[in-house]
Amino acid sequence: MVRVRHGQRAGGIVGGNHRDHLLGCAVGWFDPPGDGASPGGTRRGCSSDPRGEHRHLACFPAGTSTAAAPAAVWRLDRLPQRQLAAGSTWGAIAGAGLVTVDPGIASRAAEERRWAARAPRGGGLPRIAGPRAVVGHDLVTARRSPGQFLVAAAALLVPALVGVLTGWGVVLAAGWLLSGLAALAPFTVNARRDRDLPALRRLLNLPGPVLLGTRSVLPAVLAVAWGVGAGLLLAARTPGADGWAWPVLGAAAGPGLAAGAVRAARRGAVRHELPPIVTPMGVLPTGPLHWAATGWDIAVLCTLPALTALVTGAPTAMILPQAIVSLVGLVAFVLVAGRGDGGR
Repeated sequence: MVRVRHGQRAGGIVGGNHRDHLLGCAVGWFDPPGDGASPGGTRRGCSSDPRGEHRHLACFPAGTSTAAAPAAVWRLDRLPQRQLAAGSTWGAIAGAGLVTVDPGIASRAAEERRWAARAPRGGGLPRIAGPRAVVGHDLVTARRSPGQFLVAAAALLVPALVGVLTGWGVVLAAGWLLSGLAALAPFTVNARRDRDLPALRRLLNLPGPVLLGTRSVLPAVLAVAWGVGAGLLLAARTPGADGWAWPVLGAAAGPGLAAGAVRAARRGAVRHELPPIVTPMGVLPTGPLHWAATGWDIAVLCTLPALTALVTGAPTAMILPQAIVSLVGLVAFVLVAGRGDGGR
């Protein structure tokens, strides 16, 4: 309650009505200094200073909000729809990740946000249909993401560096497997999208094994190239006549690495309904362990001869077994997992 000099109340708040108070502030702000005075000599705005020094300061917030409200409403229809869609997609993915406690939600959110912020043009490929269109889609995606090739090139150095530091052994085998899967992971985003969105997969009108097989073409080719490069770097530090065998062994292990990378990309949310493991130190949840092991299991089985060669340092005898195991493992994975997708 604002009082004036002679015990009168400001006209804008007579009766305690807040709306009349705001209207009185607006009128007091826009009225000239000589207008709007009450019969008792008091101005009808919010200010009651008889000297008139601060009569406009009390009404400044009301005047500012009155002037800013139309501008805010006018700008609502000028918000970019791309930003709204990107924020909505990112929020939905992040919310699902918090509910399901999925460690892979960070990569999904980053991928969605990265593509939503871009406006790609035509792919530059001829009009093709059927399985070739799926391979073309993977090629366009890889071409629009040149940073993925930098990641694969950086992963080439890991086996050679680990070999220099530790020599042949389990550490070198683990480093080779880890760097190979890390190099192929960025090129399996389309296979993951097919697994996450069954409706889009059905629009392609392809059988499950055919679609998964075509999605595995690009990772397999890149895995063979990466295996050759990693083998050349290992051969550069390997004395003796067996140095030529490392690139050949890396190429033979490529399909096995591709099978593991595609399987890792297609793993869904963490299965928290799995029974936990009770240990003397507490309860160990098996859901996150099962999620982390998905992909690595196939990669280890399909590259077991190559891993054995990295431990023993004898690659020549493992070339033929590795080629057979890789091809059989990749074909079996495509058939089994593809048939499973056909029922979804």
